[in-house]
Amino acid sequence: MTDPTPFVASILIAIGAVLLLGLRRRILLRIGVRNFLRRKGQVALAVAGLLIATSIISGTLVMGDSFRATFRELAIRGLGLVDEVAWVPGGSETYLSQRFPGLGGAFFNESVYAGVEGRLGEMPHVDGIAPRILLPAAISDQASGYVEPAADFVAFDPIRDFDVFSVGGRPYAAADMLSGEAALNAKLADRLEARVGDALKVDTAFGTATVNVHIVVDDVGKGGLFVQPNLFVRLPDAQTLLDTPGQINAIFVSNSGGAADSSAFTDEAISELQPWLPAGQTIVPVKQRAIEEGETNVDFVVQIFGLLGTFTTISGVLLIMNIFIVLAEERKGEMGISRAVGMRRSHLTETFVFEGMLYALAASAIGTVAGLLIAAMGLFGLAPLFRAGSGVELEPVFAFEVSSLVIAFSLGFLITMIVIALASWRVSRLNIVRAIRDIPEPLARRGTRLQWLLAAVSLSLGIVATWQANRSQIPVLSVLGPSLLAYGMAGLIQRVVGARAAYTFAALAVCVWAVRPWWLQGSADDWGAYVGFVAAGTLLVMSTIVVIVLNSRLLLAGLTKLASGRSSLRPVVKTAVSYPLARKGRTGLTLATFALVVFIITLVSMFSTLFVGNVEQAIVDQSGGYDIVARASIPRPGANFDADFRAALVSSKIAYYSAFNGSIAVIALPTGKLVSYPVFGVREAFAAQNAFPFFSLLPRFETSKEAWEALAADSCLAIFDGGIQDLGPVAGDRLDIVNAAGPCRTFTVAGVLRESLVTGMFVSDAVASEAFSAQAPLGFLFKVSSGESPNEVNRLLERDFTAYGMDATVFRAFIEDILQRVLHPNLGIVPRPRPGRRPRRTRGRHDAERRRAEERNRHAARDRLSTIHDFQVSFDRDLLRLAPRHRGRHAPRNRVRVLHAPTVPHGPGNPVRGPVERPDHLRRRRLPRRAPRDGAAVSGGCAASAGTGPSID
Repeated sequence: MTDPTPFVASILIAIGAVLLLGLRRRILLRIGVRNFLRRKGQVALAVAGLLIATSIISGTLVMGDSFRATFRELAIRGLGLVDEVAWVPGGSETYLSQRFPGLGGAFFNESVYAGVEGRLGEMPHVDGIAPRILLPAAISDQASGYVEPAADFVAFDPIRDFDVFSVGGRPYAAADMLSGEAALNAKLADRLEARVGDALKVDTAFGTATVNVHIVVDDVGKGGLFVQPNLFVRLPDAQTLLDTPGQINAIFVSNSGGAADSSAFTDEAISELQPWLPAGQTIVPVKQRAIEEGETNVDFVVQIFGLLGTFTTISGVLLIMNIFIVLAEERKGEMGISRAVGMRRSHLTETFVFEGMLYALAASAIGTVAGLLIAAMGLFGLAPLFRAGSGVELEPVFAFEVSSLVIAFSLGFLITMIVIALASWRVSRLNIVRAIRDIPEPLARRGTRLQWLLAAVSLSLGIVATWQANRSQIPVLSVLGPSLLAYGMAGLIQRVVGARAAYTFAALAVCVWAVRPWWLQGSADDWGAYVGFVAAGTLLVMSTIVVIVLNSRLLLAGLTKLASGRSSLRPVVKTAVSYPLARKGRTGLTLATFALVVFIITLVSMFSTLFVGNVEQAIVDQSGGYDIVARASIPRPGANFDADFRAALVSSKIAYYSAFNGSIAVIALPTGKLVSYPVFGVREAFAAQNAFPFFSLLPRFETSKEAWEALAADSCLAIFDGGIQDLGPVAGDRLDIVNAAGPCRTFTVAGVLRESLVTGMFVSDAVASEAFSAQAPLGFLFKVSSGESPNEVNRLLERDFTAYGMDATVFRAFIEDILQRVLHPNLGIVPRPRPGRRPRRTRGRHDAERRRAEERNRHAARDRLSTIHDFQVSFDRDLLRLAPRHRGRHAPRNRVRVLHAPTVPHGPGNPVRGPVERPDHLRRRRLPRRAPRDGAAVSGGCAASAGTGPSID
């Protein structure tokens, strides 16, 4: 959480400085307050425009707070009262090493728990401890036939456990569970369609057992452990089933305080527990780590909203400047008179600053509150994204910190005040005579001293920024450096070639530079690329506006030329273009404001097109030519998967497959950070089977096949999935890798794949077995035979390999589901489906009343129609009497609008569709288009002569 103290101090200093100035200039302060209070309608419109920047800042900060609260809620939901877990680090085949990579979870004697329990009185920050066993398991319901290959087998002691279940919102301690019975959480029961009394087959790495469903508990607290499908049995029963008497593999720890705030005592609890644990036992702060990882995941979503919000904020800044320029233009005569009677330019600036402070306070306060509404709407639209990312039915939590609102108010106020001060200084530089007579200020054709000074500063900064960008590859400097150079050169040479030519060429050069991604080359910093993209987009829009405004006469002259074909449009076009040409500054600000809004809409549409239009390419990149990816939740060290596959019935439906022995390693990044990462051993056949494209590859490899073949031959090469890019390494880097036993080896990154669904470091199968003890097959890729359904094969794989706890996923279905959830209709990216037809009204006992109401409406429509017609005929007659009389062939046509009768709806009282039949005295008479020259009578009762205008008898 950011400390709001500097922001509060800044806003207090700004307000204090303005108030101190007001005490010295009390008359100017009164004038500013009077101008603010006397124009209520104008103040409302101005505040509505000024609050945009503040509302976007507030909405972005509140969204970040809500995301953090949502991920915190997910961590608390998956752990309940559990804060730390103590276990003995073991091999990679253990369950806890997969749940928390790099640690382990070997079995140890239950007496360790008894020794720590006797010391609880000496641990003020530890509320309780509980012995448990956790194992991955594949569970099948014998009644329904459904299988859950990736469930959690949890053994607990109802007497010694510090937490209880929840059943229908009521606490349940499970003291009545008998031997051979189990409790399921609601998630596992839904997936298996299990009911109380069903027999369940449980497959673990220690063998197979059968239990009966005793009760279904809620997915909260103890029942929602790790937000997974869980099966709970009594600890003595589990020790018997697993043949591990007196053994456990975890001690769960609960800190003082409730589930929401107990993680704050994690450090104290660990320091109190560690002295009483045997050597080699590790304490892992699972809840604290889960909350920190959730907050880290917030950054990506916040950056997306920050990206769009930054452009909107810039657009709001331009709108603020435009609003104050409009206010100044409206009071130009008043300011000219004030200057004529002795007021100085500084006095005008101070008056606008006093008035602007009131605008800024009102806009910042309302904008901060409006940001709460924006954040709430954004969270409602992003609900499917949370479900897709978390894999659970998780609703986003709306929450905000007071510090975020304070920061939003402070930033909005400071931005508004800075822009208002600059606009006030700009509008105060007026000529008294021109202001009173409302004559536009002349433009300096060859530049002013201030413009030359700014050009020199811009040129100097551009040189420094470009030089630094070439050295450090910082995207924002790569964008700003050449741009400042171009505009600085334009400001210096405008005296020679003219301002329009100089700045037009400079703006075109900036557009060409910003639209190309040259400035992104060599950048691996996400935040730097984000800032560079914002700078490039803003400069692109602004430079385009500069080109349009400076050459507006040429553009509008061409528009006038096109419209000159019709004489009636020529004065309209000239009148329409005269104002933009007279106020080029305001025209440019208005165009820039709308252009940035359109740019944001285009950006969102571009993201949508990239996601939806590249589904096939995403499938190719992520699948590598395979159809199904699977993982084994039950490690089976030394298992012969090839033999098991040949014996399985599903083998006839699979063309080829790849199995990977897996383990866990720790990567030492160049930054000094240690990161746990999965390791997979690659067989030689994989080089010819896969088609995974590379994001980056060592130059010595011309094809991806050469890289995979070199991986099998060289024990110092490694290939990483695309997710490693977030950590920094690229092809050619050398990384120190630590295995589970401790020894360190150095590997060269041979390449980085585009895929990121199969996270891991790929080495040769021999290296994985020797250096990382990878003995159990944990990862699988399958290619389905031609003509077979991947979804059906996916189901059969999970059925035939329950002993491995195989959890299989179809690549295409998974990617399409993610895109469908992310690009949800609530986000406004994917078109909403058309609503169905409205249901036909059913007949009822109120039909007679409904028909009478329709009849009354038809009679009322006829009466209104007659009244309208009488008025129109009278209006036409008066209009023709007042019309000027013309003679000759140039007499204008009488263009009198004719009101046609509306069609009366068809119904029982009006069996024929069409206009209502009027009486003769209400019928309109047709007017001639032009008066006849010979004075002959016109049919229909109208007559005209050559010397008079038309009349109605």
